[in-house]
Amino acid sequence: MLEHRVSLIPGIGYDIWNERDRTLNIQLGAGYSSERTDETDESSSLIDWRLNYAQYIFDGELEVFHKHQIYRNLEGRRNTVFNSQSGVRYELNDHVYVNIQLNYDYDTEPAQNPAAEDITFLVGAGLTL
Repeated sequence: MLEHRVSLIPGIGYDIWNERDRTLNIQLGAGYSSERTDETDESSSLIDWRLNYAQYIFDGELEVFHKHQIYRNLEGRRNTVFNSQSGVRYELNDHVYVNIQLNYDYDTEPAQNPAAEDITFLVGAGLTL
């Protein structure tokens, strides 16, 4: 069982779009990871890729978004991990919104053989001040 994972990943990124109604940026990094599984400590160098996309449509009332991260440990438990969040967010007024989101996580070598995939569907509401 994975008890904890700590990563330090300096990276370099590029904003493809950075506008009021849309954002798309990418990042590539390399760094160090330390994790503890069943009282066993392992450390590794790793590479990391990130993408962040958001776009407002219908005069800014609806936001469509997607973020993902892929990282690969190069030593120790040589797993590749993919995490993503995708969804829509609707502004009810200037301060209240609702959102629907799908989170998908995949690990090529999960610690102690739990499921390699995790899918979470979220429906929520929030406030912006």
